[in-house]
Amino acid sequence: MRRWTPDEDKVAIDKTLTLDQRAQILDRSRVAVSRRCTSLLGCEIKDWTAEEDGLLHSLHPDLDEICRRLPHRSRAAIIKRAGRIGVPTFVRVWTTGHIQFLRSNTHLTDVEIGRQLGRTAGAVLRARLAYGVPKALPPTWTADPLLVDVRKLVDASALNHAEAVRRAGASRGTLKSRQRRINSSGLIKVAELVGGEVYAVWDD
Repeated sequence: MRRWTPDEDKVAIDKTLTLDQRAQILDRSRVAVSRRCTSLLGCEIKDWTAEEDGLLHSLHPDLDEICRRLPHRSRAAIIKRAGRIGVPTFVRVWTTGHIQFLRSNTHLTDVEIGRQLGRTAGAVLRARLAYGVPKALPPTWTADPLLVDVRKLVDASALNHAEAVRRAGASRGTLKSRQRRINSSGLIKVAELVGGEVYAVWDD
């Protein structure tokens, strides 16, 4: 590996010369000159080569692989260049590891999986549909016995659930079949409306 000399460094950071001119003067590749320039000043390559454009076409749509093959180019610069030379919009390829992670973590939401894989929730959802991975199911709740009994009382009356809740002055979701936390006071009001009684039993 050729070491860089102070004189070469001066040429590498000379902005009056194009990247091709600096590479020719130094007898080094454009990538080597660009990396040296970046390490010294943080300057960037502005002109693209036919070889780089060819990579964009041949490796499309694997954006991750293109970024790996062109380490001196930012992801944003690659996407912008691709648009200019007519390469379709990039799609990040789902690797076997990513798909396996998706299949083994169906208990996680799309947002949670997206955070771990660096993808959007929408991208995770599209991958689920494409690879047949079931969407995370919502938690199941066991119906409270009091709720079940009051619903039966209303069903046996002449009122429907919505009317019973309205007449009893209870909140709208009082008789919903699945609830994280039941509205006990509302259920008591509904039960009394339809002629039922609510009582508590303690185990000593």
